[in-house]
Amino acid sequence: MIPDKKKYQNIVNDVIRESFPELKDKKISIYLYNGKKYNAGVYWPLPFLEIIFINKNIKLSNSEIKGLLVHELCHFERDIGRGWLISLFLANIYYWSNPSFRRKEERETDKLVIKKGYAREYYEFVKNQRYNKNSKYNLSLNEIKSYAKSIGKW
Repeated sequence: MIPDKKKYQNIVNDVIRESFPELKDKKISIYLYNGKKYNAGVYWPLPFLEIIFINKNIKLSNSEIKGLLVHELCHFERDIGRGWLISLFLANIYYWSNPSFRRKEERETDKLVIKKGYAREYYEFVKNQRYNKNSKYNLSLNEIKSYAKSIGKW
């Protein structure tokens, strides 16, 4: 499947309507980039500008795309709870320089994905991802499934 910015944007908009009321008034833009290290990421450089970066070299099913995008939207939800200035500091300095903070942040984000009801989509994404540089920070497949079952979301 060839990455399609419009398709990604439509999925983001649909998922926000379904599961992210706190993001409904946000303008979240998709930016496709050419990379080899990461699948995607988020950046909130200004209070009115939220961006999801997606590696255009990844090839994902619709379910995997949704799992990936929900994970990235969960980062935004967590960031909004902290506020823009704190999130900007965390994203630019602490997240990249402190592996234990990064691990905690990614694992809590994974749990939020599951709490919102997207465990299976996220599981499929993690299972099939081609660029797996972050795996040491995120929940494992077994942890995703186990946590989802423990809270009745599998």
